[in-house]
Amino acid sequence: MRIALSISFRSLPMMAFGLLLGLAGCGTESGGSISSIFNNNGNISFPVPDTDGDGIPDAIDPHPTNADADGDGIIDGVDSDVDDDFLVNPEDPAPWNPDIDGDGILDGLDGAPTDPDTNTNGLSDGLESDNDSDGSVDFIDGAPANPDVDQNGIVDGFQNDYDNDGIIDAMDPDPTLPDANNNGIVDGSDPSYDPAPSPYAQDGEGTDADSDGLFVGFDPSDAEPDYDGDGMLDGEDPNPLDPSVF
Repeated sequence: MRIALSISFRSLPMMAFGLLLGLAGCGTESGGSISSIFNNNGNISFPVPDTDGDGIPDAIDPHPTNADADGDGIIDGVDSDVDDDFLVNPEDPAPWNPDIDGDGILDGLDGAPTDPDTNTNGLSDGLESDNDSDGSVDFIDGAPANPDVDQNGIVDGFQNDYDNDGIIDAMDPDPTLPDANNNGIVDGSDPSYDPAPSPYAQDGEGTDADSDGLFVGFDPSDAEPDYDGDGMLDGEDPNPLDPSVF
């Protein structure tokens, strides 16, 4: 696909006019001619490549072969929020970059979009922020403004296990690390893994008050080993809050 670009001949310096003739292929092997690039108004009109047909010329399109770069079903040329970061394009300092500071929080949800560690504690803000309060921190949350994506009445953090370590995100202090203490045992099966988030954890300090396989701090109830009553101990239950999942 090509976009028609029109420029007034009267306002064009001769040097630039010659360049445009060259771009249009006039007098070259492409077979163009001067008359072929003038429209009825006397303006220069020649095609500009738009490979993906999204209405944005290839020369300024960061994704020239992908008409819907953010995958939201709206082609980029008419998408008011082209990077899907909850900031409309005119207000977005980087409309093609959804997370300017790389902290895991989309710019429109980030109170400090250019500071990745606002409290200077060494942890990315996205690992400490949960905009939709679903138990999944923003860094790992695929829908940080929607707490219940599948609309089943259970917030996403109590269903998802981002790092596949056997601890659901809402109870996992290190949700991006399947073996946070690096001892070769995934956290959900590690008797020496502790509920304090890294880098503060010390091995061996965890306690399991009700002997259900979950330490205090991970356990939805330290007095009930089968919190949802589905017949499976909480530490073995993929979702200890939902009796239909076991």
